[in-house]
Amino acid sequence: MDGERTVPEELIHTDNPTAAPVALKEGGDDRPLLEMRGISKAFPGVQALSEANLTLHAGEILALVGENGAGKSTLIKVLTGLYQPEAGEIVIDGEVVKFATPRDAMGHGIAHMPQERNLVQYFTVGENIMLESLPRGRFGLIDYDRVHREARKWLDLLDVSVDSRASVEDLSIAQRQLVEIAR
Repeated sequence: MDGERTVPEELIHTDNPTAAPVALKEGGDDRPLLEMRGISKAFPGVQALSEANLTLHAGEILALVGENGAGKSTLIKVLTGLYQPEAGEIVIDGEVVKFATPRDAMGHGIAHMPQERNLVQYFTVGENIMLESLPRGRFGLIDYDRVHREARKWLDLLDVSVDSRASVEDLSIAQRQLVEIAR
């Protein structure tokens, strides 16, 4: 690739098996690596984003700062494929892309690591992933087979090889982060 160099894999510090080498631009190319143009997203009763824009160049580090409810998390969830925008586009290296799922975003090297951990240590991976919508079976009891089947779908979507029946307390920090993403 003309004008690009790749960071050697041994310099990428991650336990994420899906991490890919990062291409760094060299020379005078000032084209953004990432653009979010005119992103709009609404939820019932609230306009979370209205024509939001974000531009990121090679070697640049940005921070999203704003009051609670300003749309920071929503913008990141659109970028990572968790939410679909009603309007706008995402452009990576000059090419318009659409992320229907987090796995699509991860395929382009984009993922979100939550700052704070919100996992229940003594629950299983599956219980944590399905915590807000635990499926119920007969007599209103939790259907644990279904919990783990549904959780496995999310783990597979992100290509995470963690057992949905494993206790979160037995996972490494990197595995816990992947479970957070699946959640």
